[in-house]
Amino acid sequence: MDCRVNNDSCGLDLQPMIRPLNVYSQGDLRREATRGGKSDRFSRRLRKLVWVLMFLGQTANSAAAVEERLTLRFVVAQAADQIPDLTTDTEPSTAQEYLVDSSEGGWWLLTLPPATEESTGGRVLYFQQAHTARIGLLLPTQEELVWRQRIKAPGPAWGVHMDLPVLLPPELDGGGRMLLHFSDVSNRRIVPKLAGLDSYLQNSARLKAIFVACASALLIMALLSFGFQRGFDDRSYGYLAFFAAASAAYVISMSGELYLLLPGGYSFISVGTAFERSSAGLSLIFSLLFINRFLQLEQRRPRAQRLLLVLVWAQLLVVVSNWIQPQSPHPAAALAGNVLVLLAIPVVFIEALKALRDGIKSGLFVLLAWTPSLLTLCLWIAILQGWLHSQVDLLPLVSIGMVLQVAVLSLGLAEAGYRLRRERDLAESKANLDPLTGLLNRRALDRRLQELSAAADQTGEPLTLLFLDLDHFKQINDSHGHAIGDDCLRHLGRLISSMVRANDPVARYGGEEFLVVLPGLDTTGARALAESIRQRIETTPLVTDNATVHLKASLGLSRWRPGKDTVATMTARADQALYMAKREGRNRVVVATEPGAEDSVAVLP
Repeated sequence: MDCRVNNDSCGLDLQPMIRPLNVYSQGDLRREATRGGKSDRFSRRLRKLVWVLMFLGQTANSAAAVEERLTLRFVVAQAADQIPDLTTDTEPSTAQEYLVDSSEGGWWLLTLPPATEESTGGRVLYFQQAHTARIGLLLPTQEELVWRQRIKAPGPAWGVHMDLPVLLPPELDGGGRMLLHFSDVSNRRIVPKLAGLDSYLQNSARLKAIFVACASALLIMALLSFGFQRGFDDRSYGYLAFFAAASAAYVISMSGELYLLLPGGYSFISVGTAFERSSAGLSLIFSLLFINRFLQLEQRRPRAQRLLLVLVWAQLLVVVSNWIQPQSPHPAAALAGNVLVLLAIPVVFIEALKALRDGIKSGLFVLLAWTPSLLTLCLWIAILQGWLHSQVDLLPLVSIGMVLQVAVLSLGLAEAGYRLRRERDLAESKANLDPLTGLLNRRALDRRLQELSAAADQTGEPLTLLFLDLDHFKQINDSHGHAIGDDCLRHLGRLISSMVRANDPVARYGGEEFLVVLPGLDTTGARALAESIRQRIETTPLVTDNATVHLKASLGLSRWRPGKDTVATMTARADQALYMAKREGRNRVVVATEPGAEDSVAVLP
């Protein structure tokens, strides 16, 4: 009988769903997987993508496929190759709601209701949370069992990988009974569900979009973190990048999209379980390494750091153990890895709270990143281990939680980096500034003068240096006190800065001496500016509550001689010109004498 079903609305040939699958044939799986459509395109902006993910997470479980009621009875506990005869074997037990495993697996009788109007286009039988189950169905149109197993035989590409979907033939639209063989190494309770094809396809497409979107967002953040790590040379970005990449690997493999979307994805089928567990373990390892550095535990809490490192090494051993037999890792490895996750959660929370108490803002970001996903992660682990029996599919919420966790930690790391750079810039600024006047200090001016003189050599532009000294400053201190003397120096710095261009370096060289560098200004222009500064100082006294102090200053000028001068010689000649101004009566401007020139030029008031 031809059981081919065509659905023009989704453009899929659904014949593979009623064909028996060989568990050990990767070729059959590859042919079925290629029938799936292309993945959706997602927004380039990460912020918009996160909001979309949050919206999808809220609607993931609320928009589940419309389900029909099933009747399930246990028949007999025996191997899959021993199909029971219901006419002679033991009568089926009373009706149950879920499948449970026996020591070697067992046969169950599934009674299907007639198709409703909503499912006239075909019906899909699927099994949520069947992570480690192996299910064989004896359809009335087949002589062999149709096998489903999450990694080796998950079903067609349009189905959700963990649902193990089977498209039922039209012969069962009127209802009927069929046998299925169920075995599972875990203690989970699996509830078979029945839904119309159109309803199931809509829900499947929505869930696939969530998984691919989450994995894409995590990979984008991993690449950005790798870039920042190279730019800032901070291992924190590297740990965060590996954390995001491992989380993306877990989401894309656990959902099954790895085997469908990536070229060569089917090469992972034989080691799919080991790959999933290793991705989860590496995610925990790099998240703990990141938190250790982010919360500064090495400096603040060495004992807590050692505890986290013990968890890291223990999880690393679990990851390695998964690859001893990668085709069938021991369930104890999964249990050990999940227990380590549960142990790490309270440690991280306690250290984040203590960091916040100590005034470290990074603790707040850790709490914001871990708190929303804590309950979901704990429930997910409990369901995986069979400790909690629930039919709520938490993988979409776990995936979205991973994205939000990495995003919040990325923001926290960026904020911490900005704060450190700001503190470093402030410290560097303080190291380069005179604390009294706020002008450049001598060290900063020497460095700036080196840069400007090198530029003058290359461009041929003029460069002049103005050396200024406050006249009779000792008498001011003696007469009015050192506090007024300090006010005079600040007043003088403000006057000089107001007279020069914004890019002209002004520095307090020491005591009452000031230096001004004038790039692009020749001797004539610099001398005119120096005279204007001298007159401004003389005509603008310092007025305080207790006194009015009249100031005068002497100034010396020197110009840069390309190929002949050094910063030291240029400064020395300006200092010599200042000495001559002092000797000739103060309150004047003197231009330094150059070798071979006549007497220096003094501009008198």
